[in-house]
Amino acid sequence: MYSHALRHGVTPFTPYIPGPIFVSFFMATIFCYWITSNLFSLGYGLVLKVPGVKKALGVPEIPKQPVVTRPSIDLYTALKQTLKQAKTASQQSTSLPIDPTEVAS
Repeated sequence: MYSHALRHGVTPFTPYIPGPIFVSFFMATIFCYWITSNLFSLGYGLVLKVPGVKKALGVPEIPKQPVVTRPSIDLYTALKQTLKQAKTASQQSTSLPIDPTEVAS
């Protein structure tokens, strides 16, 4: 009697039993991987910032870039200028006279 109940009652649900167990451990596994990876990267970056370690490993110095000063342009002013240029270009293209002899040929 029990064998019939087990064979027909539990067997269809057997594939679904490991699912929730796997998912509950999967989230913890991803978290542990993420923490370990980030701690390693953080430590690696901090160690390589020490000048003595850089020198011992033969890491070349990064050359300093010259500071370039650019004129400050206000976004509103730049947009206003662009719209003004587009408007004048539009007016110039529509105000050109059309020669009817060129259109007909």
